[in-house]
Amino acid sequence: MNNDTAEFLAKVRVASPCPARWEDMQGDERARFCAHCQKHVYNFSAMNGEEVVALIRAKEGSLCGRFYQRSDGTMLTADCPVGQNLLWGRVKRMLAGGAAMLLFVNLSIAAAFHEKPANPRRLAELRAQAIQRAQKWMGVTPPVRPMPPGGIGLPVAGGICAPPSPPAPPQLAK
Repeated sequence: MNNDTAEFLAKVRVASPCPARWEDMQGDERARFCAHCQKHVYNFSAMNGEEVVALIRAKEGSLCGRFYQRSDGTMLTADCPVGQNLLWGRVKRMLAGGAAMLLFVNLSIAAAFHEKPANPRRLAELRAQAIQRAQKWMGVTPPVRPMPPGGIGLPVAGGICAPPSPPAPPQLAK
């Protein structure tokens, strides 16, 4: 994302917040139709910075948008390097956690088979304990609300207040 795009996105704000829930709207992850305000709502966090700027300029700032906003007020877009780094780190942690969980489950099963006689109830108990330990170690908890890639930010939605488009370059006389 170049500096002009970053500066433009830093000035984009939600002028009139909307109470409608994204989950209740019909559409895909990039755009949905809001029955409450009878407008299309665009998910800026599913687009890269250049796409967001082009869309806002094409609609002349008259559109509804949804995006995740970090605590510093920065809009999180699909090409945000901070979000991408956090997402990659989260993917690596989840892969490592999944491997650890498989190891715990397999070790608990192996331990259960070494008991004489094999007890199916004990096997299920050990499996459940191993899964709980692995989930606790990985920090797996059900999410309270949908989060953006990387798990940072809060959703913001409503009518968009965009900075004015730059003036057209003057025509030179021939």
